[in-house]
Amino acid sequence: MFDYFVDFRNENEWNVVAHDVTMLTDRPIGVGSRFRGEYDRMGAMEYELIEYDRPRWAKVRGNARLFRWVSTFSFTEEAGGTRVDCTMDPP
Repeated sequence: MFDYFVDFRNENEWNVVAHDVTMLTDRPIGVGSRFRGEYDRMGAMEYELIEYDRPRWAKVRGNARLFRWVSTFSFTEEAGGTRVDCTMDPP
């Protein structure tokens, strides 16, 4: 789940407001990886992985036209799957 999630190109599959998310940097995915996508009502967003502790958590810094943010994603194995928790804070 972690690898699928932090490859934000996959966001097109699970986030209905995300479109055309692309990776701006070369593989492999890790600290410094950058992505760009178009989002309904928010326009273009760019974000970068700034911390990465596979498979437990990742931190992303993002920029959009109207705001900036830092999101932390934590991944916890639970019966039958993975729980993903997210916090979103100003930088």
